[in-house]
Amino acid sequence: MADPWDETQGNLYTKCVLARMEYYKCSGHPEHEFLLFFFRHWIDGCSTRAVVSADCAVQGQSCSFKQSSELVSPSSSNTNAYDSISIYGSPHDAVPQCQVRYTPYSKLCTFNFPSSSVPLALQVSTVLSLVHRQAPVY
Repeated sequence: MADPWDETQGNLYTKCVLARMEYYKCSGHPEHEFLLFFFRHWIDGCSTRAVVSADCAVQGQSCSFKQSSELVSPSSSNTNAYDSISIYGSPHDAVPQCQVRYTPYSKLCTFNFPSSSVPLALQVSTVLSLVHRQAPVY
């Protein structure tokens, strides 16, 4: 059964898409990797952008910078991961926040999605949730 809010406001889930994804590795902590997701969405004819980061910390570490993203590269040990998602707002706002949180870091690759096959934010969040729930040791 459809949500009544969707019927009156339109399905906003289909209006938020992933434009590109970037993969980074921290220089000072080579075991720490993170992904940046660049979303764009349209509401009432207005377009805006938002940046979300996803990284994974090894449980039991006190320093948040000693992290490892097993989503992107396999680990040599079976260590429980602590997943973290941060929302930064616009790309302009994200740059200084990422520089403080992750400095120094290097971009390893960028994936731009063609307009004919952009994933929806709902699809991206579903995949991240499934990985978090089904593979806590990755």
